[in-house]
Amino acid sequence: MPKYSKLVYCLMLSDEYNKAVVTDKHRRFIYQVQAEQLWPRSRYRIYQPGTQGQDLLIKRQDSAPVDLYQPFEFYASATNQDREWQQSPHRQFDALDLSDNISADKRNERILSFVNEWGLLGLSGYSSRYSDELVMEFKNEQRLYHSLLVLAKAVQFKKTDSAIQALNEFSGIHWQMLQPSFDDNFYIQLAEIERDSYLQNCLRQWKAGELKQNTKKSFIDWLTGSILETTLRRGLTGVQLSAAFNQPIRTYWSFPSLLAALYLMYWLDLERIKDWQTCEHKPCGNYFISERRLKYCLGGNCAKNAAQARYARGETKPRAKKGR
Repeated sequence: MPKYSKLVYCLMLSDEYNKAVVTDKHRRFIYQVQAEQLWPRSRYRIYQPGTQGQDLLIKRQDSAPVDLYQPFEFYASATNQDREWQQSPHRQFDALDLSDNISADKRNERILSFVNEWGLLGLSGYSSRYSDELVMEFKNEQRLYHSLLVLAKAVQFKKTDSAIQALNEFSGIHWQMLQPSFDDNFYIQLAEIERDSYLQNCLRQWKAGELKQNTKKSFIDWLTGSILETTLRRGLTGVQLSAAFNQPIRTYWSFPSLLAALYLMYWLDLERIKDWQTCEHKPCGNYFISERRLKYCLGGNCAKNAAQARYARGETKPRAKKGR
């Protein structure tokens, strides 16, 4: 990726970018974006070139000027565990349902809703007057991100059946996406596994998305660890610690794309997590994060609903009013 690819990408979205030469004004703009780690967002549409091409996300020509914003201004720590956290960009990205069992129109609608709020992921750098992004690439990256979080939760709660189900999600397109990012150690271990007929068969089953529940735990642990570490490392590629030495001196994270920023937000969640917990209100059952030990997730009515259910079952008595 060229040195200023993200920043030139911002410029190409700008209405001012119609000159062949980058002027001093553009250079000042580049420095501002680089120093403040801003990301562009605008209004987008899906361009469908026909049967021979792939659908593209492109900037709408009638949209307002590009807005440059700092994604981490909208990041809320996982330990807050409230609606603010749920509205954080990385949580919204994870919550997108882009599965194949919904219509393509519905998927496109959800993708547009996300990019109109937060901007493109920054997958293709720059390629035209209006920077674009393949809808299929966006969908694949979102599914990979979601699968990472699902697998991490299964490991945290030591649920082997959930881990195997999540691992099967990593076969197919996810495996193809991750292959260039595996380190030499992974391939050395893979060569050892392929010498064992049983483990070789396990590997074959996994690549077909048919890993079985009775698979050896040692294989599951190895595969899970390799995939989690590689997926997170791939997502954080290009993220660096940096500083601005104007007065006052400021330190900050440098990220090459919005997608990398989303992975960094998840990494920061991991840094601040004391424990994953499960909401004990059965109709909910969602995982949540809190530094305190809680029975019910925050930001909803689970505690109230659970109390009402216990009262309806006769397990609790109504609280006596004060003064009686």
